[in-house]
Amino acid sequence: MEWYWNAGKAEDYLIEVIEEDPNCIDAYLTLGAHEYFPAVALSGFRGFLVWFGGMSGDRELGLNYFNKVKDKGILFKN
Repeated sequence: MEWYWNAGKAEDYLIEVIEEDPNCIDAYLTLGAHEYFPAVALSGFRGFLVWFGGMSGDRELGLNYFNKVKDKGILFKN
């Protein structure tokens, strides 16, 4: 269960970073991965566990975050 709490702390930290500096677009990359991959890559019992734990993710939101980083981010231009 430690992974659950660490993921929640990381998400909270990135949201704070974005609230403090809205121009830090690259922070959305990790939030996008946090939303996208649980929604598409986990199925079966693991999928049930992340859903039950409230971390099932949102595929569309994750893709929106990835596109935002691609279009406006600094670190991932290449």
